[in-house]
Amino acid sequence: MKSIDGPLQALLAKLIGSQALIEYKAFYKWQEVVGEKIATVTEPEKIVSGTMIVRVRDHVWRNELIMMSNEILEKYKTVMGEGIVKKIKFI
Repeated sequence: MKSIDGPLQALLAKLIGSQALIEYKAFYKWQEVVGEKIATVTEPEKIVSGTMIVRVRDHVWRNELIMMSNEILEKYKTVMGEGIVKKIKFI
């Protein structure tokens, strides 16, 4: 049986745009990248020019995540490749 993954992704890219599809994948992978605990106190909102904007529950978590941002970026590179998420801004 053939997978519909390839044709389905091509159709989605045509409908919503390839950049939007990449951003969706980055949001979908958020919990895998940061883990369940961090994912429960954060929510990625958008990606602007390679910068992912992530809303954080409170300032204590925000400060902790700012210190972890390089580690999170490295995990994104491993999971999704270079260039998708270049920077993370926690708000």
